Amino acid sequence: MCVNYLKIGKYEEAKRIIDSLQYIPYGNRDDVKVSMYQVIAEIECEIGSISKAMQFINESMEISKKSNCDVMLCEALRVRGKINFKASNYNDAEADYSEAMKIAIKGDYYEVQANILDSWAQYDLIKERYDNGISKLLKALEISEKNKCVLISRNIYNQLYVLNKKNNNYEEALKYYEKYIDINDELNCKRNNFSFVNLENEKSKYEAAMFKSLYDDIKVISTIGQKITSDLSFEKILENTYKEISMIMNADVVGISTIKESDGILDYALFIDRGNKLHLKNVHVEDEASFGAYCVRNRCTILVNDLHNDYTKYVPKLKFDISPDSTQSAMYCPLILEGKVKGFLNVQSYKKNAYTENDLNKLKILGSYVAIALENSYLYNKTKYISSRDFLTGLLSRMEIFVEGEKAFNECREKGKELAVIMIDIDDFKVINDKYGHSTGDYVLKAIGNIINEKIGKYGFAGRYGGEEFLMVLQDIDEKKVYSICEDIRAAIGSTNIYCEKKLKVTASIGIFIYKGKESSIDQCINFADKALYIAKAEGKNKIVKYQNYS
Repeated sequence: MCVNYLKIGKYEEAKRIIDSLQYIPYGNRDDVKVSMYQVIAEIECEIGSISKAMQFINESMEISKKSNCDVMLCEALRVRGKINFKASNYNDAEADYSEAMKIAIKGDYYEVQANILDSWAQYDLIKERYDNGISKLLKALEISEKNKCVLISRNIYNQLYVLNKKNNNYEEALKYYEKYIDINDELNCKRNNFSFVNLENEKSKYEAAMFKSLYDDIKVISTIGQKITSDLSFEKILENTYKEISMIMNADVVGISTIKESDGILDYALFIDRGNKLHLKNVHVEDEASFGAYCVRNRCTILVNDLHNDYTKYVPKLKFDISPDSTQSAMYCPLILEGKVKGFLNVQSYKKNAYTENDLNKLKILGSYVAIALENSYLYNKTKYISSRDFLTGLLSRMEIFVEGEKAFNECREKGKELAVIMIDIDDFKVINDKYGHSTGDYVLKAIGNIINEKIGKYGFAGRYGGEEFLMVLQDIDEKKVYSICEDIRAAIGSTNIYCEKKLKVTASIGIFIYKGKESSIDQCINFADKALYIAKAEGKNKIVKYQNYS
């Protein structure tokens, strides 16, 4: 049990078990001593007691060498490498890992090999040798998967997720994160199949009873969690969370808040009071009158069953007067993922004494699913956003502008509304590129992309059509306003100064086509706008021309 706690990062729990076993006589069993000393060393290392960790691991190594026990020596070297790594003795750490790996390969100690590679990879990553580090992690993953070393696989998937997210490889990050969550779910199910007997003290019996009660609900909670995490739509996640919580506990009020890390603002993404969706004001994480802010600030749960008498445990004062019509009971749970608080989950009741510790534990489990679901949604939408954008201008990509244009065209055709399709081309762009270089050309494209994005406002969307051409689509807007927007863009481009070898003036030609119900596709509309653009170019450039197909 101690080793399992260690592998899943529960170091204080592992230490408590070790402390409770310290008076058990080992006799002459060297294998027991070696194992105990290694576990103690690893725990001390993780909680920051490097000197103690080194003391225990050296004792373990001495016994391993005397006993000619290669597998234990191999594991001891791995742990010592980890300790040296924590102490920033990187060369010693690498030497330990290298020696341990040779012994592990020679003895076919597969789980130890995976453990060594996992730890060794950290050395490469800290030294910014990312390719080497990732290579070791992938090799460790291959070994652990093949030999069903679930806890090692879990740790490696998590590391690969963090690395890919850090490097903005969001698709890969999401893939590894889903694998990590799958293993977590599997481990959660296994943990809930503990035997609830032979617990010797009253505290353990109480905890066992609580876990047993949770176990009775685990299938329901697991199903709910899977439903919540199966959707990538932010709004759908909020909706599902509200529905599912309302089914398993007294929930007159359900709230979900997310934190903006840049400014510490807590934003209520969802707040439903007896079926009515309300819009609450944002609060700051340092707000001393907010239960939610207290929950996030202190990374702790809150259970209140008598608001009038209990609120001062958490906040010195409330922003509202307590009355018989106020909620009387409440639970708050921080949404924590990868050690970071992402927000909080809140459930309230208009009854006193509505909730138990069991309810709070169920909310904590659901909170972990909600945190995962929101992170998945964030990663998915960020990946989707990046893939839909032109990397240079930030406008829609060529493919995305066609997709969105098709949607807008179909909507206008169904509703009988007009649609403006506009082509914009930078005049003499090839000359700019040839004379002043591609970096200047890129600067011009970015500047014009910013102008288009600013001027188009709420009226439509724009994308980079290709090269120096841009495509705009405006919906539900009269022709006068279309011309006004186009003229603003043309004028803004003409007044933009580009500084390179000398001050450079840039102009653009614009072609407009107004769809009024006759064309059968967005492609036809684009073709007509392009013809209008061609006329603007032919008539001297820096002009706006409308395609006259309805004259």
